[in-house]
Amino acid sequence: MRAFISRYPVLVFVLTALLVQFFIVGFVHALVPDGDEVRSVPLAHAVFRVRVFVPIFLVTLITYYLEGIQGLKRLYGSFFHWRVPRRWYVFAFSWKFIMGYAAIILAYLFYDAPLDWWNENTLHTLIAHLPFIFGIALVEETSWVRFSMTRMQMRYNAFWSAMIVGNCWALWYLPMNLIDIGTPQGVPDIVFHSGVVSLMVLLIWVYNSTRSGTVLLLMQIMSNTVFFLIPVLPDDVVPMGRIIMYAWLFVFVAVVLILVYGTENLSRRARMRWDDDRQTSPDTRGSTVLPGRPDGLEPSM
Repeated sequence: MRAFISRYPVLVFVLTALLVQFFIVGFVHALVPDGDEVRSVPLAHAVFRVRVFVPIFLVTLITYYLEGIQGLKRLYGSFFHWRVPRRWYVFAFSWKFIMGYAAIILAYLFYDAPLDWWNENTLHTLIAHLPFIFGIALVEETSWVRFSMTRMQMRYNAFWSAMIVGNCWALWYLPMNLIDIGTPQGVPDIVFHSGVVSLMVLLIWVYNSTRSGTVLLLMQIMSNTVFFLIPVLPDDVVPMGRIIMYAWLFVFVAVVLILVYGTENLSRRARMRWDDDRQTSPDTRGSTVLPGRPDGLEPSM
C-alpha cells in the first residue's frame, strides 16, 4: 500500500477526494427537501461546510504518511516565500476586478446586458463570509496547486499538468453543479468546467513564476471576495451573459499564456516541482532558470 501511494500520491488524493465529495453532496441532497436551501437543515449545512476542508486534510495526511514532518514543511513552506517583486502583489489584488469588469463590458457588447458596476448592500455579507473565504483559499492553493501540480510537474510539462489537475479540480465541483448546491445556480456545466481548468493555467503561471504560496493565497482570497462586490454571478437580476463571458475570458487568458510562455514551463522560469526544496530568492527579472529534477527520483502522479 505504501509503495502504491508513494508512486501515485496525486491519483490517491484525487480519487479519495472525489469519492468523499460525491458521497457528502449526495447525503446533503437527500437531507434537504426540494425547494429548500441547505442552510434550512442544520445537519446538512454543517456537513456541507466541513466538506470543503476534506482536500487539505487528505493532502496533509498523505504527505505526513510519506515524508513526515519534513514533508509538511515542504507542503506549507511556500506560504512563507513572500519576497517577490511588487508587481505580483498588485496583480494578486487586482486580477479579479479586471476579469469581472471585462466580463460586464463584454456582456453589454454581446448580450446587451446592463452596465452594473457594484453590488449594493453586500459588505456585511462579505465580512461574515471572510473566515470561510480564507479557509477555501488555503485549501485550494495547498491541495490542487502545491501538492498536486508540483508533483505532476515532476512527470509532465506545465501544460499537461494543468490540464490533468485542472480537470480533476473541476470534477470535484461537478456534483454541486449537478444539483445546484454551493456553486452559481444555472451556470452551464461546460462553462463552469472550462473556467476552472483555465483558472488552473493562470494559477500555475503565477506559481511557477513566483514560487510564492502567499501570492497565490491572495489571488484565491480575492477570487471569492470580488464576487460579493461586483455583479458577475447570475441571480434574479444579473444576466447569465456575464458569467458566460467571464468563463470564456479565462479560456482566452489561458490560451494567451500558453502561446506566450510555452507548454513546457508556462513561465520564463523552470516549472516548480515537488522535489525542488529550493524556494529560491525572487526572480526580479523573470528569467532565472532552475535546474531540473535530480536523476534517480521516481516521477509520481
